[in-house]
Amino acid sequence: MLVSLGRKSVCAVFSICVIGAASHAQTTSQKWLWCSGKQSTTIDRRIESCNSLIDTLDVAPAHKSLAYCNRAIAYRELGDVPRAISDLEESVRLDTEKYPSLICRAHHHYFTGNAERAIAGYSEAIASNPRRPEAFIARGAVYRSIKEFDRAIADYDESIRLAPDDALAYANRAEAHLQAQRYDQSMKDFNEAIRRDPNMTPAYAGRAKARAALGSEPRSLDSH
Repeated sequence: MLVSLGRKSVCAVFSICVIGAASHAQTTSQKWLWCSGKQSTTIDRRIESCNSLIDTLDVAPAHKSLAYCNRAIAYRELGDVPRAISDLEESVRLDTEKYPSLICRAHHHYFTGNAERAIAGYSEAIASNPRRPEAFIARGAVYRSIKEFDRAIADYDESIRLAPDDALAYANRAEAHLQAQRYDQSMKDFNEAIRRDPNMTPAYAGRAKARAALGSEPRSLDSH
């Protein structure tokens, strides 16, 4: 089970910037909602909205970087990888902060199945801002996908250090312990995730697996 490394996690990194960029006009605000995918619409409208924001003169370069990132996500979903890559590079070029666009580019590599480049990309994002927890969680998920559980757990440890109340980090670390057959540690972390977010359904399912494993012979749960 992979805990919440998806399009929503990209939006979470960008949400503050998108809201700030959108506040000056209702029309622009609606375009941001469509471009970012925060409001459901067709993929064509998402791309059209991002196009409009990119072409608008009074949209700041940092905000245009977000529009390029979101358009790249849409292109990737359409299978148009060359256009997605082009937009990701432009997003990084325009982004003065770098961290959001680097996360976006690393996500692309992860979702297109390139674990090595995803890890390198998340590492670059971490180097640009080591005080943000999102890239640690994301890199940990990639390490888990290639069964490097100790490295994944180290990343989740750092994420929890940076954001001690983040239920998602505990759930991810619990899942890494579960896959590594460290069931006691897994139970503890799932309990912590549930305590912080009682509505996190995957954490209950993971805790049930850890509890069942504690009552049986150790076995691999990598396929779950």
